[in-house]
Amino acid sequence: MPPGTVIPMVMMMKRIRIILCTLLSLLMLLAAGTDVCAHYGEATENADTYTQQELEFMRKLYEVISRHGSDVICASDYGIDINRLNDLYTVLYCSSPEFFYVSAVSGLYTYSGKDLYFKPKYICDEKKTEQMQKEIDIRVENILAGIDDRMCDAEKILYIHDAVVGMCDYVDSDTDKGRNIYDVFVKGKALCVGYTLAFSYLCDKIGIPNIPVFSDDHIWNMVELDGKWYYVDCTWDELLENQPNCVLHLLILVSDDFMKGYTTSHGKYHVDYDADSDKYEDAVWTSVISRMDYYDGKWYFIADGGLYRYSFRDDRLELLEEINEKWRDVTRKVLGVSFGKTAVWNDKIIYSSKYAICSYDPRTGKKQKLYSADPSKGMICDFVVKNNKVNVYISKDVTKLKGATVSFSLKKDATGKNKAGLQAVTKGNYISLSWDEIPKAEQYAVYRYDKKTKRASKICTTSGTKITFKRTSADEGCLYSIKVKTAEGLSDYCGWIAA
Repeated sequence: MPPGTVIPMVMMMKRIRIILCTLLSLLMLLAAGTDVCAHYGEATENADTYTQQELEFMRKLYEVISRHGSDVICASDYGIDINRLNDLYTVLYCSSPEFFYVSAVSGLYTYSGKDLYFKPKYICDEKKTEQMQKEIDIRVENILAGIDDRMCDAEKILYIHDAVVGMCDYVDSDTDKGRNIYDVFVKGKALCVGYTLAFSYLCDKIGIPNIPVFSDDHIWNMVELDGKWYYVDCTWDELLENQPNCVLHLLILVSDDFMKGYTTSHGKYHVDYDADSDKYEDAVWTSVISRMDYYDGKWYFIADGGLYRYSFRDDRLELLEEINEKWRDVTRKVLGVSFGKTAVWNDKIIYSSKYAICSYDPRTGKKQKLYSADPSKGMICDFVVKNNKVNVYISKDVTKLKGATVSFSLKKDATGKNKAGLQAVTKGNYISLSWDEIPKAEQYAVYRYDKKTKRASKICTTSGTKITFKRTSADEGCLYSIKVKTAEGLSDYCGWIAA
C-alpha cells in the first residue's frame, strides 16, 4: 500500500454506505475520451443503494488500487454491468481522496464473451506515487500546523475551507488535471472534484465526518458537526483567479434550504441526511470576502468598515480599525465590498487598505503603516507575505491582478527582546530567561526550539517571570520562547530568541 493511504478500507466502506445520493449523470463531471465514467454511459438513479456483491466489488477494487495493483477484476462475477460499474467507480474514487495516483476519468475494460472485466489506470508509477505523497504530506502538514487545540470544530472547518479555497485556482479540464489532491495541494489547480477531495482529505485528517454530494454537473461536501449535517462548497467560494486571499464564505456550513435557494447551478441532488440547521447562516464570516486569519485564539479579517477581530468562544466581534475606502473595478464602478486582506507574521497582523499595508500588534494594539501605494498607479488588490518579504499587487481593476508588483521587507523584533519582554542571558554554563509579567497570566510554559530537528519541546512551567537552568548539548543553537496560560487557555508562542 503506498505511503500516506490514510483512510483504511473500513472507513472507505462506511463512507460509501452513507453516500446516499443520486448520481444522475457525471458525464460533465468526469467525462473525457474513452474514460470509465463517460464510456459506461449515464449513472443510474439507484446509486444510493448497494447490494452485498457490489460492496464486495468495491472492497476488492479499493484493495487493488491501494497497493497500486494491476489486477483485472471480473465485474460480471459481482453481477455488475457496464452502467453500474460507472456508478460504483465514481463513488469509490470520490470517496477516496488518497487515490490521487489513479485516473479519475479513464480505466481499462474488456469483454470476454459476455463477461465484463475492469482494470484501474494509473497516472504515475509506484515510485512517482511515493514522491508525490511526500510532497502532499509536506503541504498538508504545513496546513494542519495552523490547527489550534482551542479551536471548536466549526473553526477547524472554517480554517480548512479557507486553506483549500485560498491555495487553488479553478481550471477547466477534460483530463485528470485538477481532479486529485496532488494538483490541489502541490500545483494549486482544481476542478470541483479536486476542491471536494482536498477538503475531504483534510477533514479526515482531523476527524471531521464528511461525505461528497453529487449533482448532474457538480460535486461538493457535507460535514457533520455536533450531530447536524451541513453543506460546504469550496469551489463556489472561489472568488477571483490568481488572488489567493480572495475567499468567499457564502457556502460554508449551510442548510439544504439555503443551498437550493442560493443558486440553481447545483442542479438536482439528493442525500439521505437532513441538512436542516441554519445555525451558521448568519455567522460573522458570511460578509467576508477574504481569507480569515487565526492567531492566539481569535480570528482577524477585513470586512466592510475595517479590520475586525472575532472570538468564537464568547461570540465577540471587535472593530480594531475603521477602513471606509471603496474599491473600484476597471469601469470605475464602486464595489460594495472591501477587498482588504490580512496575514499573520511574527506575532503581528499584516493587513491592507486601499492604498496602504499596515501592521497591528494584538498584544499592545499598536498600528504601524509599512507601505503606501501611489493612487495614480492603482489600488492594492492583494498581497502575499513569504518569509520576511511582502509582495504587493497594484491594479486599477481590483478584480484582476494586472498592474505593478512591488516588494518590501519586514523587520523582525530585535533578537534579544520581543513583545513579551523576553530576554535570554548566558553566563558560563547557565542560561537565564526572563520576561515581563503578563496581565491575567496564571502560569508560563517555557519552550526550547531545536533548529536541527525543527521541533519545540517544553522545558518547564512556572508562575514566575524568570528561570535559570544549566546549559547542555541540547541547547546548542536553540531558540527559546514562552506560552502564557490564562483562564481562557494557552497562548501561542511569544516570539523566539537565542541565548
